[in-house]
Amino acid sequence: GRMVGGVGGGQENFYGVVKMRGLPYSAGPREITSFFGHLPVKEGGVFLCEKDGRPNGEAFVEFLEEQAVDQAVQMHRSTLGSRYVEIFKSSRLDMMQAKSIRDKRAGAFDSNEYFVKMRGIPFTAREREVYEFFTSKNIIPSGVSLVYDKPDSITGTAFIEFADPDDLHRGLSLNKETMGHRYVEIFRTTRAEAMQMLGMAAPAPAMPTPVVNNPYGVVGQQQQAYGAYGQMPQADPWAAAGWGAAGAYGAPQQP
Repeated sequence: GRMVGGVGGGQENFYGVVKMRGLPYSAGPREITSFFGHLPVKEGGVFLCEKDGRPNGEAFVEFLEEQAVDQAVQMHRSTLGSRYVEIFKSSRLDMMQAKSIRDKRAGAFDSNEYFVKMRGIPFTAREREVYEFFTSKNIIPSGVSLVYDKPDSITGTAFIEFADPDDLHRGLSLNKETMGHRYVEIFRTTRAEAMQMLGMAAPAPAMPTPVVNNPYGVVGQQQQAYGAYGQMPQADPWAAAGWGAAGAYGAPQQP
């Protein structure tokens, strides 16, 4: 018979784990945990698999006890969102191997940086449309900065910052969705690349009317209460692009 994972749960031969396939790309840990309803999913026990930095519709789910797996696999071919999901028995060892593969690939990214680069944005769009592209799917960016080649002309590229890995993964899942009549590409990037590209770009235009509690934020900067995009034209393009000295790395402070 199988050995049961011991106390503390560090054992690789713990079998209270399932692998899921065919998940909708928008499904994150919250959706997966609620899918299993009363079954006790371990805190932080949902691991989304990815290919090329994007969710691939597979996940491992670890439960607090091994018995939960028998009920979980009975939900094989149930629907989550609009998809039939497949559920198989697995083990903590399989999950740890998948994690170590992902961690090797993600080595280029700082573990607490959640930035994406977006390409192919329609030229008529501005920060508001990019922000709403994500919020329409219940993903809330903490900052949006478009790259401008002239103060009133965008390049079609933007950098978006998220607050946590969950939102980052859900944001990446919108790759190849349409915005206007164009497919947009979304991939993970680093704070350094965002800083470099925004720093070399033209300053964003000033907004004619101040908006308090700026909803769009600026990538990598504390939220400001003036300008709907939190950006003001300044002589220093680094400052204009949201990388000024005003606590560019701090967490957004509540007004």
